[in-house]
Amino acid sequence: MPSTLVIIMNFAIYNPNLNLVNEKRVVVEFLETGGFINLEHDSLIINMKLYRTTGHNVQSTIILILGLVMIVLSIYDINQEYEEAERIKEAKR
Repeated sequence: MPSTLVIIMNFAIYNPNLNLVNEKRVVVEFLETGGFINLEHDSLIINMKLYRTTGHNVQSTIILILGLVMIVLSIYDINQEYEEAERIKEAKR
């Protein structure tokens, strides 16, 4: 039965000196024969400011608060998954 392994890598790199975000996506498929195929290779350069210093202070503050809320919710969700895994481990003993 033929099978392949696909690895998808996404990178987002921010350069504060140039104020640029470079987003990269690489998709590689490894074949049964030992070879590989590069399926996708995209590059996107976005000119953006992470923190605005003039003008849109309210908008920047809201974005920062929403980002922090997302981080807190992610940590909470990871903790819940960990506790559920521990309960399942205990039930198997």
